[in-house]
Amino acid sequence: MIRQVLVLQLLLCLLASACAQPESDYSNTAASAENTASIADKLEVVSVPKVAGEVTVATKPSKPISLRPELNALVKLAKRDLATKLSISDQEIDMLQADFVTWRDASAGCPQPGMQYPQVLTNGARILLRANNATYQYHSGGKRTPFLCKNPSPIDPLPYAPGET
Repeated sequence: MIRQVLVLQLLLCLLASACAQPESDYSNTAASAENTASIADKLEVVSVPKVAGEVTVATKPSKPISLRPELNALVKLAKRDLATKLSISDQEIDMLQADFVTWRDASAGCPQPGMQYPQVLTNGARILLRANNATYQYHSGGKRTPFLCKNPSPIDPLPYAPGET
């Protein structure tokens, strides 16, 4: 009984911390604080099909989003891979979202049926791209470069900001 109460208290603490406003901005796609007030004027709403664990609406800025150099390099790799797969130019691919994340296991958020993965937290990235009216999710993690994840895990990853504690 005590164990159940402790587990419940832990879950409530985790839920409360997940809902709390973070001190630092873990999203590398967000505008800086001084631009937050005017960002609504610069966004165009783009409909995105439901992807496991994702929202149904995303925004596409009228100007390119400034990303950290490490994340920008991963986005370029993902765009290049998708362009090759679709036989289109990477200029025809829009980035909808790009975030550093911590995957909950070594599958990098893309577990394959019948496979078992080490249950270790794995730092990586999640990149959402749009091309030809379809949405594509790319994941990276550990030493893996971005790869197309056709069946992402419905469990959201944890936020991760390289260089921050």
